[in-house]
Amino acid sequence: MIIKNEVIAFYASEMKHIESEYKSGKNVNLILASVIEISVSVGEQIQSIPYDQREDTWIALLRLVTPRWWQTDPVWREVLTVSEKLLNRSRLST
Repeated sequence: MIIKNEVIAFYASEMKHIESEYKSGKNVNLILASVIEISVSVGEQIQSIPYDQREDTWIALLRLVTPRWWQTDPVWREVLTVSEKLLNRSRLST
């Protein structure tokens, strides 16, 4: 069984790496592909978390993508929106 803290730590680490790639000027399509890949992976991990802990896990993950420096960056906001939608799907799955 996967522990929700492991999922949150994994997602935070991966998104931090993706953020640094984005800031360094990496191709936006490659960034988006990375976000989709990570979000799908985390979504699969969420399904291994006991159902009663999924909501808390999802809320914690959303806090990680709450706009900060990228509030004025429409590309990064779109990337995070895609991630949020993918994570939301897994949260609602049984």
